[in-house]
Amino acid sequence: MTNVTTAAIRRTLLIAPALAMLLAIASPGMLAGQTVFYACYVPASGTVYRIKEPGLPQQCGQSKKQGTTVQHVEFNWSPGVNDHSSLAGLGNDDHPQYVLAEGLRTSVNGFALNAPIFASGSIPASGPGSRLMWYPGKSAFRAGRTANHWDDANIGLSSAVLGQSSTASGDYSVALGLNATASGDWSIALSGGTASGSASIASGTDSHASGSFSIALGFGAVASGAHSVALGTYSNTNNRTGAFVYADRSTLSPVSALADNQFVVRASRFWLGSNNSVTAIAGRFLETSTGAFLSSGGTWTNSSDVNRKRAFEDVDRDEVLARVAALPIRTWSYRDEDASVRHIGPTAQDFHAAFSLGTSETSIATVDADGISLAAIQALVKRTTELNLENESLRRANDELRDEVRAIAQRLDAFMTRPTSGDRR
Repeated sequence: MTNVTTAAIRRTLLIAPALAMLLAIASPGMLAGQTVFYACYVPASGTVYRIKEPGLPQQCGQSKKQGTTVQHVEFNWSPGVNDHSSLAGLGNDDHPQYVLAEGLRTSVNGFALNAPIFASGSIPASGPGSRLMWYPGKSAFRAGRTANHWDDANIGLSSAVLGQSSTASGDYSVALGLNATASGDWSIALSGGTASGSASIASGTDSHASGSFSIALGFGAVASGAHSVALGTYSNTNNRTGAFVYADRSTLSPVSALADNQFVVRASRFWLGSNNSVTAIAGRFLETSTGAFLSSGGTWTNSSDVNRKRAFEDVDRDEVLARVAALPIRTWSYRDEDASVRHIGPTAQDFHAAFSLGTSETSIATVDADGISLAAIQALVKRTTELNLENESLRRANDELRDEVRAIAQRLDAFMTRPTSGDRR
């Protein structure tokens, strides 16, 4: 092949078979006696063939594509041509099967680089550089900038990388962004993350997902346990299976799970709700849209706003007290706790049978238990007050009787000690 022929096509990046054919159009022996070379371009397939030479066709032919006759395009060039656009009869965009090495092409249906399903070719490029690379031998794709991250040993089967200094060495893995490493099979890594566990996901500076099916997202997040999740700043599942750890940015100290399947959250404040009215009131650690909250000091506060209540009815406090008096109160242990842990109180069934309060006969709302206690206390206060009044009345009556008895005794003493007539003599 001549340098002239190579220079004439080097501005265009061709699919391998067509490129080989085009380069074979001329030979050093032909150049000595000719000044023009002729060839035909087949639009349907992108192939080319020589014409107007001894033993070759003298003109371009035609072919059928989906029942339509397609005329082949004749073009020619002369020795010394060094730019694809200088080919006579064939412009840069007249052969849409090819991708321009330099320049811009408008495409309706895009383009495809085909390879056998089980391709066995070698890697097309290695070493540092900025490149767009399709590696059929491993069905792998790379685009961006690399040092040696895209050498054959660092490319997993059917893997993909977009970005800079990122590696996808796991089979069927994906690495995106800057310094991402997807070394586990079926793993996904984003900028700064390392996904080394099978089917793991990692994203963020110094975040590592080494457990199988694990997720690490954030800054210094580590999901080392299988099926574990680490989110936030320096969260660590600590090799615990099924653990979930979230850490806020209030401190840079790590927070770790201590047991399998543990749910760990470090947060300065919580809000839970069913609407968009988020609150962040000082002194409240856990707030809810219901109005109930846990104070920063550890006190649970129920919602009891009068504006949230309706259908008020007075209660017979003496009747409540009587029912409380009849309510079975025992000590017991929860089945899910150690037998040494004891509690005291009624069962929910007994409480519901006595007062018909709440939504279920298997639970007791703290507000109902408090209400019953307060009503019973009020009944006791009433009784105590009445007894005090009665006692005070009895005390006064007793004092009056005592005074009367004292007066009678004094009169009796006086009568008994007065002089008789014999004493006068």
